[in-house]
Amino acid sequence: MAQGEAALRLYAILDAESCARCGLDLLEVARAWRDAGVTLVQYRDKVASRDRMLANALNIRKIFQGADEAFLLLNDHPDLVADCGFDGAHVGQGDMSAAEARRALGEGALVGVSTHTADQAMAASETEADYVAVGPVYATRTKADAEPVVGLCGVQAAAAVVRKPLVAIGGIGPGQGSEVLRAGASTVALISALLPHEQGMQAVLRRARDILVGLK
Repeated sequence: MAQGEAALRLYAILDAESCARCGLDLLEVARAWRDAGVTLVQYRDKVASRDRMLANALNIRKIFQGADEAFLLLNDHPDLVADCGFDGAHVGQGDMSAAEARRALGEGALVGVSTHTADQAMAASETEADYVAVGPVYATRTKADAEPVVGLCGVQAAAAVVRKPLVAIGGIGPGQGSEVLRAGASTVALISALLPHEQGMQAVLRRARDILVGLK
């Protein structure tokens, strides 16, 4: 793995809407992240058609094909995971259950579940999920219907009751990953923090590398 343990501490959310808002091409961002050493990526697209999602996912899979130990997950749509060659899916509280996702994916695939309270996190940790996500840690603009902020205290509360890898997500800035990890998260999921305001893929590449270095 290119960046060692730091790569597992960074969960990069490749959000189509966020890329478009920044004027960045989705697949070019994926290439920059691969070149930076990012190995844990979730592709999220809340507005694309099924066919467009599948086409994008297939291209993302090709981009990461040569990356050592890269893990690719699809937001929602466990039924598309096998078709695009991804490693698993992530589902939210309003989506199918972890058990339903596991049945759709089969054994060996990764299943992640979003939670927004310590109670939800504890309940999710007792399901067939491989990891539990909690958030938003800070205020976020990437979701119009975002849940209330949980803060570092919410991460600590979830870490106290979850016995599986805990992913912290939501509004985490480029320099805040370490404090979130110290609060008990195993991994930090970043979206906007990985998409710098400067235009161009070199800026995206540098930002991803800098964040990985900061998580070592």
